[in-house]
This record gives sequence, C-alpha cells and structure tokens, in this order.
Amino acid sequence: MHVCPELREIDFGEWEGRSLNELWSDKPDEADAWENNLRCVPSGFGERFEEFESRVARFPRRLDGGELAAVVCHRGPLAVLLHQLTGVSIEEAWRQPLHTGTALKVEVAGPLAIGT
Repeated sequence: MHVCPELREIDFGEWEGRSLNELWSDKPDEADAWENNLRCVPSGFGERFEEFESRVARFPRRLDGGELAAVVCHRGPLAVLLHQLTGVSIEEAWRQPLHTGTALKVEVAGPLAIGT
C-alpha cells in the first residue's frame, strides 16, 4: 500500500470542514458559478481546479505499464482520474455516481497520455 499525495481531495482552504450548505448560504453567486463550471472554484479555496487536475495527473506516472492497481480516494480525485484516463469530459466524470465504497474498473490500453 502506498499513500499518494497526488490523490488528495481538492484543497478547500477556508471551507475545509464546513458544509456545502454554508457555501451556498454565504456565497450563493460563487456556489452557483462552481455548480455550473467546476473550474470556477469559490474564493477561499486553497487551490484552483486546474492545479487540482495537474496534481492528480501526476499519479499515473507511479504505475508501470500493465500494472494492476486498486485506487482508494475521495470522490473529487477519482472523478478527475476517470476523466484523465478515459477521456470522458470532466463534467460527465463528475456526474458519475461515485458514492462511498464505489468500485470502478478502468482498463487503459496503450500508453497513458495525460497532460500536466
């Protein structure tokens, strides 16, 4: 087992530990913008979505070609990884029902071509 910092959840900054309901109450315009475009993270977050995607994109470098890996992580990095490995849009990956305990099987044929 390896702990991979690349697969940490997005840095919620000052919103860490607070409910999303508070975000929707305190900053409804920013919450609405984020809901409509994942790349428009609310002010106070600790990292931009592009930084989050770039960090997650470094994870597959840990895998050797053809290696089988079980990945356990939060929903956010899992959705970004699904987007990066399969080419589905980030919006489609984010809409996947990635509930606690969800198992996904992703087979990647050929070399990984993930931008950083």
